[in-house]
Amino acid sequence: MRRIDFPDYLRDDDVVRELWKSPALVIRGIYEGAITQYNAAGKPSLTTLKPCVDVVIDGTIVTKLPIEILERITPGEKRDEEEIEKG
Repeated sequence: MRRIDFPDYLRDDDVVRELWKSPALVIRGIYEGAITQYNAAGKPSLTTLKPCVDVVIDGTIVTKLPIEILERITPGEKRDEEEIEKG
């Protein structure tokens, strides 16, 4: 899997975008995850249920990623450098 979107509602404090230059491996299949969006004051403003997966990427486990921001790739497929720069 590779990540194709970095929406603001996901708090990626512990995940560096550099990490996503490598493909990820799904370690927990699709499940229903509650995704909470926060307003400018940092208070929860909206919670939605989305299909999610857990992945491991370069030894780091990342949980509750909505599948809408991921894309399946085949082994050996690489991402263009131009796409990586766009994020």
